[in-house]
Order: sequence, then C-alpha cells, then structure tokens
Amino acid sequence: MFNKKSGQIGETVTWVVATVTIVVILLIAIFVATSFFTKNKKADFLAKQSDILASESFFAYLLTEDDSGQTVYEQIKNLENLNEFSGNFAIEIFDEFYRKDYPKVWLGIIQKVAVAPSIKNEYFGSKPVISADPKYASVESIRKPNKPYVSQNIILTENKSLELVLTN
Repeated sequence: MFNKKSGQIGETVTWVVATVTIVVILLIAIFVATSFFTKNKKADFLAKQSDILASESFFAYLLTEDDSGQTVYEQIKNLENLNEFSGNFAIEIFDEFYRKDYPKVWLGIIQKVAVAPSIKNEYFGSKPVISADPKYASVESIRKPNKPYVSQNIILTENKSLELVLTN
C-alpha cells in the first residue's frame, strides 16, 4: 500500500514541476517579445474612430478602374490632385452615402512640404480642421462622442498621401 502512495506522489511532483517550468518559459518568452519588438512602435488612438463601412468604401474607391483600365489609386499616385474622374466619383460615393452621418466630408491629397499650405481641392474644398482637444470640438461632436471623426490615410509616395476625413 505504501508503494502506491509513493508512485502517486512522484507523478504529482513531476506534473507540478512540469507546469511550473512551462509557466516560467512562457513568462520569459513574453518578456523577451515585449522588450525586443515594441521599442519603436507606438499606437495613436487619440480621438480617432473607425467606421468599417467608410474604410471599405475608401479601398473599393481606390481599386475602381476608369474606362482606360487605370485604377483610381494609380491615377492619384501619378497626378498632383484629383482628376475629373476620381473627383466626381468620390463625390458620388462619399457625399451621397456619408453626408447624413458626417456633415463634413473631405477627400484629398496631402503633400509633405516645408510650409504646410491650406489643403484643398476643387471637389471637396478645404480640409476640415480636426482637433483632439475637446474644448475645440463642435457641439455636434460633443453630442455624439462615439463618432467625433473618422480619418483614413493612404501613403502614395514618400511625400504624398491620400486622406479621407469624415467629421461632424
């Protein structure tokens, strides 16, 4: 009878040691991963919200081809601003579908230059000013704090990006 107890004790000790060893190895792996892989990475979630439908519409808009077979993305990447096809098509999509939820809709190209001029185009006008500070928020965005604005940015080249802004 004593032999059976020592077998049970031995098996229990083996499982306890194995469990503690696995937990220690996992903790070391988590520590190593967090220390090496997150040194230069930052996440900026300040006042930005996501609207999945608007984001999917934005990507579908960029993949749409004109009569010549060139996508909107390729057109915008090669031009300085929106052309007639890409500008009017953007108005059809974003003005019609999102103006009800977001009174200010803007789509345009942002150039990285030494002095930032006012960013505007002939289809959507000037880019709305968005502030993360609540004291500068409009009354409408205070009423709807869950959707102050939505911003989607696509980098086209090193100095040029395309941005969609939906805001109250």
